[in-house]
Amino acid sequence: MEPYLEQSGAFSDGRMYTRRMQCTYGWDWVNRFVTMGIWRDVAICENRFVNIECLNVNLMGLSEYGAQLELYIKGKHDKRFFDGAFKKIRYHFETSPMVKFTVADPDGRVIYEKSKLFREAITTDYLTVEKPRLWYPNGYGESPLYTLTEEVIGDNSEVITSKTINFGIRDVQIIQRYDKVGEDTYKTAEEMYNALIKVPKGENEFASFELIVNGVRVICKGANWVPADPFPGNVTSDKYKALLKLAKDGNINMLRVWGGGIFEDDEFYNLCDRYGIMLQQGGRPRAYGKC
Repeated sequence: MEPYLEQSGAFSDGRMYTRRMQCTYGWDWVNRFVTMGIWRDVAICENRFVNIECLNVNLMGLSEYGAQLELYIKGKHDKRFFDGAFKKIRYHFETSPMVKFTVADPDGRVIYEKSKLFREAITTDYLTVEKPRLWYPNGYGESPLYTLTEEVIGDNSEVITSKTINFGIRDVQIIQRYDKVGEDTYKTAEEMYNALIKVPKGENEFASFELIVNGVRVICKGANWVPADPFPGNVTSDKYKALLKLAKDGNINMLRVWGGGIFEDDEFYNLCDRYGIMLQQGGRPRAYGKC
């Protein structure tokens, strides 16, 4: 194993030793601001707790009959919080907490409610939304958002904890088309490849891809998103809104969240959903489903 001292990084070797926002060590667009301090919410959890780690909605299928959705919650609760619930089956069913799913349409009307025992780390439920209002990228249609709320309810009907997310219903496909040897598209790609990468010549594969949203071919128009401030605590909801509204008005429908920054606050992702802006997170495409 090579000694750490022999490792190097772009613009600064010091950033190799810490796990933090990389650009704070200085980059080509920002000065060096190696800061320290608490800038997000802090919470203290008791031993007797209920914790929701993830709430998500996954599209399982989209057809003429509607959108088939999976409601997904991942969490845990301290067994001591419900003393005896895991010792006797009858007592378990009577005292285990319940998780209640509530789905509202973009106009705020409740279209689904269901309560289930919250016994395992992962709890799922399924529903079909008839005649769903589909989400489209900016410039291709509206971007309506549905709402999913979950509540964990104790045996005294008290809401112990709750979480709400917004989500769009949309089908996304990437169609990859390989260029045939001898065709103009192949020749053009090969010329560009040979000009950029000096390797022994041989037969290569080149391909393009198309992004299809709800059956519509989408042309991605985007930009690179870097942190809105070198001091993350200075970035307010209003600043997020102003910058992303500017992107929307400029006909942008995709942003690349630069890998040298941070995972932005939820407000950033919520506004992108609202404005019809797709995201490429962390410097390279990633497929996000369950948390």
